[in-house]
Amino acid sequence: MDKSNQQPTSSPEGCVRTPEQVQRWFSERGLMVSEWALERRFNPSLVYAVLHGRRKALRGRSFEIAVALGLKARPCD
Repeated sequence: MDKSNQQPTSSPEGCVRTPEQVQRWFSERGLMVSEWALERRFNPSLVYAVLHGRRKALRGRSFEIAVALGLKARPCD
């Protein structure tokens, strides 16, 4: 399996990570955030904004990005 297709978390589902932990995950694997974003059809600038706290990620695409990064928990329906 290609490393870039994995979630940027390495713990059980439902575990929320800090932005620093997510950045470290990318760094440890030698992945570029922009490549990860494009593979998932996310705007790289928006991913960086969520990762660096410039977007609150309360709803919409930024919220989807935060969930994909492991910064927010997936909502339970």
